[in-house]
Amino acid sequence: MLQTLILNRNKLGTFSPVIFNSLPAIQHVDLSNNILESLSCGDSGGSSTLQRLDLFSNSIRMINLSCFPALQHITLSFNPKLELQSDVFASNPWLKNLLCEGVKAEVLMGLSAETKRNLSWVSFSLSLEESPLTICGLLKGMEQLDRVEVDLKRSTLPETNSSLMDCNTPSMVIINHANLEHVTQLSLGRGNTSKLYLNSCGLNQISRTTFDGYPGLKTLELNRNAPDIQRDTFLGLTHLTNLGMDRCRVRDIDPNWFVPLKKLTRLSLVKNEISWLRKNVFSKLNKLEELYLQFNMLKYIIHKPFSKLRRLIKLNLSSNIILFIKDQTFEDLINLRYLSLKGNRIKMLSTHILSGLTNLRKMVLYNNRLHFKHNDAPFINLTSLEFLDMRYQGPGRECLGVIGPNFFKGQSRLLIFKIGQSRMLEFHPDAFVPLINLQNLFIVGAAMKKTNLSAVFSPLKSLKQLTLRADLDVLPANLLPPDNSLEFIKLWSNHLHTVSFLYDLRCDKERKYPFLWQFDEKACSYEYVSFTLFIACFVVDILFVCVCLAWHTQGPTVRYLLLVLRAKLRGRRRAKFQYDAFISYSSKDEGWVMKQLVPNLERPAAGAPPLRLCLHHRDFRPGAAVLENIEAAIYGSRHTICVVTRNFLQSEWCSVEFQLASLRLLYDGSDVLLLVFLEEIPERCLSPYTRLCKIVRKKTYLLWPEEPQEQDTFWVRLIDALKDKEDEEGEGGGEHDMARTCACVQSDLVVSVELLVLSLTLPEGLPLGLQGLGQFVLHGAHLSLQLLDPVLQNQHGVHL
Repeated sequence: MLQTLILNRNKLGTFSPVIFNSLPAIQHVDLSNNILESLSCGDSGGSSTLQRLDLFSNSIRMINLSCFPALQHITLSFNPKLELQSDVFASNPWLKNLLCEGVKAEVLMGLSAETKRNLSWVSFSLSLEESPLTICGLLKGMEQLDRVEVDLKRSTLPETNSSLMDCNTPSMVIINHANLEHVTQLSLGRGNTSKLYLNSCGLNQISRTTFDGYPGLKTLELNRNAPDIQRDTFLGLTHLTNLGMDRCRVRDIDPNWFVPLKKLTRLSLVKNEISWLRKNVFSKLNKLEELYLQFNMLKYIIHKPFSKLRRLIKLNLSSNIILFIKDQTFEDLINLRYLSLKGNRIKMLSTHILSGLTNLRKMVLYNNRLHFKHNDAPFINLTSLEFLDMRYQGPGRECLGVIGPNFFKGQSRLLIFKIGQSRMLEFHPDAFVPLINLQNLFIVGAAMKKTNLSAVFSPLKSLKQLTLRADLDVLPANLLPPDNSLEFIKLWSNHLHTVSFLYDLRCDKERKYPFLWQFDEKACSYEYVSFTLFIACFVVDILFVCVCLAWHTQGPTVRYLLLVLRAKLRGRRRAKFQYDAFISYSSKDEGWVMKQLVPNLERPAAGAPPLRLCLHHRDFRPGAAVLENIEAAIYGSRHTICVVTRNFLQSEWCSVEFQLASLRLLYDGSDVLLLVFLEEIPERCLSPYTRLCKIVRKKTYLLWPEEPQEQDTFWVRLIDALKDKEDEEGEGGGEHDMARTCACVQSDLVVSVELLVLSLTLPEGLPLGLQGLGQFVLHGAHLSLQLLDPVLQNQHGVHL
């Protein structure tokens, strides 16, 4: 009759106790990980035999368990909205275990005194920083409590107040997820606590005073901490029999730790960072029976660390990276029953390495790199061996070699033998002769085309179970002796299987392939995914190489194209300018600037808005370099007005200002130049100044009139020109910026000589990188040295 009903990990929203009417012998029901919101007993239904009910991780708000009078254990953990009435368990007098982790701690306070008095195991969550409740307050009235488990939700315990419980505590105390980083001495109550678990508690400092309150402690688990263990840490724990320090980041084991632990029988150091073992490191643990060292970083065992452990029964060294074990390493383990070396990189085992293991019953060598020769007899001294697992040997599972006639010499007691997943595996016809009591033989994934299976299996007269999966051309008819006692046999040959009623088997939740014979096995393979990743990586590598080559050979051109693309996609960003115009003029023309230009622009006639002008002597920052002031003025002004005279053309600083203003066309697509001529200048005088000459030919400029009646018209035209340019900036967008940038390169096939000289002579370190930007313009416009050479000779006498 059904006694256990497991319905966990479903989507049950409701559950009626009526179902128990058809389950008269039910004892355990698991409804964990569903979406139940309530569980209530109705007028009918229920069970008088149900003893355990698991409701872990649901959405339960209320429960009524009056129809389960025999209930002894209930799990209500992680139902955050749960509310319990004081008499909720009044009909459950046998209730002993109440697990309420992840539930508000207040639900325990409201329970009746009778319910609390009967509890022997309780677990709950409590945040000491957010709740006024205490652990002792919640445990009040639980007189028969044997085990308490508390999740402190990373609560911090101050160093000055190291007391978690100041009351009588049960024999087993489990504290999870606390923050005891600064605590040097714990006080966990009074009583006869013999088992203490401090898991994930952030313990960093452990000294001899840490466990002073537990002279009778027998079990201590410090898992998932990072303690700094001192030599005298366990000095007062003379009755300790079980010590666990899993995942504690232990790197080196000090033999002095174990001097006081005369009665220790179990030591666990799983998943640490131990890379070597000292000589006689465990020799003080004379009564040790179980030692767990799996999932560490052990590589060589050469110093006889297990000496004097004559009572050791179980040794687990699995999942390390052991390459070599020295002879006589296990010679003192005369009572060892279980040895696990699986998941290492051991290449050789000999009789000298395994000497002393005369009472070994079970040995696991799964997943190593063992290789044996024809006459090897590594297990000759293991006369009590009953179980041997040697599957998955060698990198690529190809190195096990030959099982010779002496391989199982002395193994008359072997009952279970597992081998396989090694392509180079052959058996001598007399290999199994010593195995007179073998009952279970498991051979999987082996190519034994040269092996005479009939001769190999003929001595196995006690065999009861045979599992054989081998690459065979023909399966012999007389595989086993006629007088065998076989009860179960499973054979595969050439990996071909016979499936009964194949065409009637259906696939669950599979619309495309409703029947098993229609299913495409490639859907379970990673070949398509691997090929897709290969193609993707190949394309990315090719693109990366092409981009690197393009950048190396055509770097300036690529940078120019990126600027054009940025102008196209983003548009020109409208900057906030400090000035409306920067005035570039020769100091010899300063009189006209100060008497005519500045008054008419900064204080225009009524109706026109005033403009903010930037002048050399008035607005340049004192103490800064002249070039930096010029650059800041040009890029901090919306326009640059060049007052062109013969003095302007002869001034070197005016030339620098003009070229910097011209560079803004390439830098941010802004054509900010506005030319004002104070006098007529013949074209032959402008020809050496290529850029200026081209602007004069293509754009309208302003000429200062000599007649006073025409000067008012001049100021109106100048203010309108500045206003029109400002409006164009707000409407141009990215397309106008790109057009201006392209036009600069397409039309100006020869950049002015001043730009080249500027890039060759100006000092480095400017924010815009004038030298590099000048060279970039030359590359972007594809200028030739032959075109520039005559111009340089004409103006500056420079030869390229």
